[in-house]
Amino acid sequence: MKHIKHFKNTNKPQAGDYVICIENGGIQAVKNFVDNNIGIIVKVKNRPNFPYRVKYENIPIEIEEWFTDESREMSEKEIIHFSKNKEDLEIYIQANKYNL
Repeated sequence: MKHIKHFKNTNKPQAGDYVICIENGGIQAVKNFVDNNIGIIVKVKNRPNFPYRVKYENIPIEIEEWFTDESREMSEKEIIHFSKNKEDLEIYIQANKYNL
């Protein structure tokens, strides 16, 4: 064996991952939207408080002002599930919707 390939094993969300978050601040309408929709991490910054920029689609007009470029900054604690596959998280959302 001449070459050993090292893989970076990380249990942290990365850019391009789909996420389900919980909103810890803001108004109830924003919390309901973020808690019940899948976002995608578009940027990871090297800072302690809110390192993840999560982008959402189909944001209702009445809460658009709470988002910057259709995205919100999230902390690691606010991300409750993440996956490379959106379908994995869609199953979770549906199960929660019907209390399964």
